Amino acid sequence: MKRMKTGIPGLDEMLDGGLIEGTSTLLKGPAGIGKTTLGLQFIYKGIVEHNEPGLIVSFEHLPAKIYRDAESFGWNLRKLEENGKLRTILTSPQIFHQELMITGGMLDRLTCEMNLKRFLIDNISYFEVGYAQPVNLRGVYNTLIGGLERNGLTSILISESSHISTDYVVYDHGLSYLTDCVVLLRFVEIEGEMEKAILILKMRATSHDTKIRRLEISEKGMTIKSDFKGYEQMLTGIPRRFARVRGKII
Repeated sequence: MKRMKTGIPGLDEMLDGGLIEGTSTLLKGPAGIGKTTLGLQFIYKGIVEHNEPGLIVSFEHLPAKIYRDAESFGWNLRKLEENGKLRTILTSPQIFHQELMITGGMLDRLTCEMNLKRFLIDNISYFEVGYAQPVNLRGVYNTLIGGLERNGLTSILISESSHISTDYVVYDHGLSYLTDCVVLLRFVEIEGEMEKAILILKMRATSHDTKIRRLEISEKGMTIKSDFKGYEQMLTGIPRRFARVRGKII
């Protein structure tokens, strides 16, 4: 299996070498946790370090805002787009879904024209507004995953959870089942301070790190650090230290 490097220090190690080429990853977490940063870093690093053209589809932000946010990390997405290595599109869930259903639609055309390898959608939760019925959402998600697989794209699908730290049960109308990998980002409170955590919940066809690790964002982007040694109940958002009696954990 060919691996595709994420460009995020520490994450490829968690993924046993990187994402499997042509697979889809659901990236789920609350607002402000760093989902978009992770996605943009995946796209940018893929282009500049591996010559793998990318497509960003947004349902909320104009390309100019995405460029500005990326520039804060030193990532010049505008230049990549001018050089034909990146396309950034603002559209609606309904229009994008319609294009996916058409043979030779937007995604098919761009993949062919640009030799696309990487794909980011931010964020997929907007489909829930336009397709409120679960049966409709399941059909939409099937069409989406089918379109990505048809074009051989390695993709990250951003989904926003409504809870800051405790919403670790993935309920998304079957999307977590359809995707090959599920990554959870969470806020956790450690000794009165909020920290960010990352967990690989699922990854098909390969092993992966099952530890919950620290996530840090600096002026250079995202980095995955060590695990939270000595703590349990991390997914509650309020972990506690292991109790020890005579040197043994109880």
